[in-house]
Amino acid sequence: MISPTRLSHYALRVADVERSISFYLNVVGIDLTERLPNGTAYMRRGADHHTLALYPLDHPEPVDPEATGRKGLDHVAFAVPDRSAVDEAARVLKDAGARILGGPTEWDEPGSPYAVRFCDPEGTRIELCAGMEEYIGPEIPHAAKPNKLGHLILRSSNPGEGVKFFTDVLGFRISDWILDFFVFLRCNPDHHTTGLLQGDPPGMYHVGYEVAGIETVKNAADVAWKNGVRALWGLGRHGPGHNLFMYYPDPDGNVIEIFAELDQIHDEENHRPRVWEPEESACVWTGLITEPFLQAAHIDYGSEEA
Repeated sequence: MISPTRLSHYALRVADVERSISFYLNVVGIDLTERLPNGTAYMRRGADHHTLALYPLDHPEPVDPEATGRKGLDHVAFAVPDRSAVDEAARVLKDAGARILGGPTEWDEPGSPYAVRFCDPEGTRIELCAGMEEYIGPEIPHAAKPNKLGHLILRSSNPGEGVKFFTDVLGFRISDWILDFFVFLRCNPDHHTTGLLQGDPPGMYHVGYEVAGIETVKNAADVAWKNGVRALWGLGRHGPGHNLFMYYPDPDGNVIEIFAELDQIHDEENHRPRVWEPEESACVWTGLITEPFLQAAHIDYGSEEA
């Protein structure tokens, strides 16, 4: 049985690493941990060595050559309790017929997590890891500083099929649906740690950083504006999860969510997923999704109402 506990980190392939470092430092408000001579950069939010890795487009991927040169999500990693849980996960994945890319091993990059990396049915590279090194060092104060890396949602060609892999194999639990095209998945009390949304091409829909509350969401919006970054959507409040939200793009077009007040699910025995209607789910205050957000997220609902 695989038991993920939280979103550990993710890696992006970006056109200009220096530009991306500046954005994530000054706009998102996470700190730089380490740079390597090959151009990669590692950034953190919390004690772990990194929550975000930035790779140049030409960063080699020997076990999955198709990744080299392609902008966007390289892989997403979820934490499991310990090394034995990584070993067990590798056995479960092999039995399920998943494509194993590497491990279990101490991964050859800064932070040295013990991990197994594999592909989900859509070909998205996923890692299950434990034991990432901690980074002991000063954190730079930022007005937009998040509390944590909260969730990463994936586009899927078939969420109904994909959810079977995430629940039956990876051990996630369903929190809510929007009809049959968007499923929210959890592995801890947070309403969602990941999820699958109908969309093409498969990849990252958005990544969410949690902040303390509405004042911090407002400050994050001001920080983005003062750095020349315009919001794609928000301030608003979602239906599923009921969180406050604000979205903006990074320099490569990846969508960042700053959120607060996400629902917590503690009663596992009695929780029943709700199927939301589109018009009541996107923003409970307005019922609208903005066109810039739909374009940036590569989603087509056929209308600005969702």
